[in-house]
Amino acid sequence: MCFSVWLFLAFFARASADICSVIHYSANKWDVDCADKNLTVLPDFSDKPVVVLDLRNTSLTSNITFKGWNHLKYVDLSFNNLYDLRSDTFGGFDELETLNVSYCSLQIISGLQDKGKTLIKLLDLSGNNRLPPKPDFLPTLNTSLARGMQSLYINDMGITNFPPQFFISAVSLLRLHMRDNLLLELPIFPLNLRSLDISNNSIAVLRDNPFKMCTNLVTLVVQNSPELIEVDVDAFKYLLNLTVLSLKGNRKLDHLPNGVFSHNDNLREVSLAECNFKTLSPYFEPKFLGLKQVELYGNPWECNPSIQWFLALNSSSTALSSVRCENGLPYVQYFGHVKQTLMRNVMILLVVMTLSFFVIGGWYIYDLEKRRRTANPYWRLGRKNPMTDPVYISTIV
Repeated sequence: MCFSVWLFLAFFARASADICSVIHYSANKWDVDCADKNLTVLPDFSDKPVVVLDLRNTSLTSNITFKGWNHLKYVDLSFNNLYDLRSDTFGGFDELETLNVSYCSLQIISGLQDKGKTLIKLLDLSGNNRLPPKPDFLPTLNTSLARGMQSLYINDMGITNFPPQFFISAVSLLRLHMRDNLLLELPIFPLNLRSLDISNNSIAVLRDNPFKMCTNLVTLVVQNSPELIEVDVDAFKYLLNLTVLSLKGNRKLDHLPNGVFSHNDNLREVSLAECNFKTLSPYFEPKFLGLKQVELYGNPWECNPSIQWFLALNSSSTALSSVRCENGLPYVQYFGHVKQTLMRNVMILLVVMTLSFFVIGGWYIYDLEKRRRTANPYWRLGRKNPMTDPVYISTIV
């Protein structure tokens, strides 16, 4: 009976292997793609030099083990019904570059924290919203981080909070994405973090405390946060290496305090698109002039002289053609019309001033001549100067 079951599974494994596509990059590096295939067991490639294995949406369950897959570095198991990751699921691995188990209805991941088990450099747990309430979730995650994890994706999991000190010991963590959750407060992020995405959470105010260790952070993404209304003036003061900042899509954010970027000398890209800005202080002009890219579109700008300084921004860094006034009129068209009107008014003024000069000058010369003739009514014939003692001659006929 057992032999029959084993033979049946072996047959299915061989059949599964036949429906997967294989790319032979070299004799020691195979890429196997079984995505969207209806599998019940793992394909029979365990004795082959498979480095990348894509098993997305293949109807696999938790009854799988990768024991013997000695060359495997990248595994994508997303969109399957795994339920749990057991201690023997990835037994035999010393290191796994990438493990994607997003949207797998996971409830148990305790197998990842077993002592001496696999170092996973990149772990994607996104979409497994049944995990956070489980008591083993945070301890397991903490163990994986302490083991040297470099990238962690925990998006769309319904997470409401983390202990403030949770990530401090994650000294190897370089990339952390935790968007689409329900966080009201942010934990303190680790020292060596390079990229952070905390978009679409329930944060109301962005403060400096979560970033006080993040002197190496390069990219910060805080997009589409429905409750974000304020960015504290010191929010980014510790982010000395910040290069890319996106505040795009925060519909309640309508102002930035002067000096909010005063410590960010390496800043090169800023997005304020699709927020609720109506005006922006000219204080930001020197900083924005030094940026490679600025996004300002999608805001209800009040087109008046307070934002005319946008015109000074380099056209290659700012797509002003996409910026519109609150009444829908394109920004460039509005200020182009204002500029044309101003130039026309200046020309009219110059013409009026010129005509006035000639009129006043002509009147002045006429009046001066009239006064001189009135003061000297007697002129000697053939002479330019009037006679001072005129002689009257009377002729009697």
